[in-house]
Amino acid sequence: MDKEKNKKFKAKKNKDHNRRENNREKYNVEKIVFSFKYFVESPLKPSFQSFKSWEKDKILSNFIEKLKFLTNMTIKEAEKGNFITIYQELSPKCHFKKEVQKIEENYKETNKIKWTSIKKLSGKEGKARVIGFFEENIFNIVFLDKDHLFYPSKLRNT
Repeated sequence: MDKEKNKKFKAKKNKDHNRRENNREKYNVEKIVFSFKYFVESPLKPSFQSFKSWEKDKILSNFIEKLKFLTNMTIKEAEKGNFITIYQELSPKCHFKKEVQKIEENYKETNKIKWTSIKKLSGKEGKARVIGFFEENIFNIVFLDKDHLFYPSKLRNT
């Protein structure tokens, strides 16, 4: 009976198993998935941010809804819809520089991290962002940024 049980749970061979090997362009057609592998609660004071603080500020449910929405999109679709911004370089005004440096030093891949923000979390007026980076189609969520301090920009239309 143990042999039958082991057969039942053996991994099935899948001819598409190695489909990503040696093909970095595949991520352009694959839907976005999310990881919290590199997640760091925001150490910035006085605006320390965690899931609990976002829940208290009534942002957490919007964040979860946005993640659900983005899982139906590719990276290109999310970029075209202006739901994400992929930064080519870190802003000199970034308030997360120490934390970014730690992540980049510990990151094992050879490619440079292209930091990305998920925006439009709380409607038109919201400046809340989720900051992270992509590994192929996997978005690694790293920081919560309700005050738009990762990549601050000048106020518009004021």
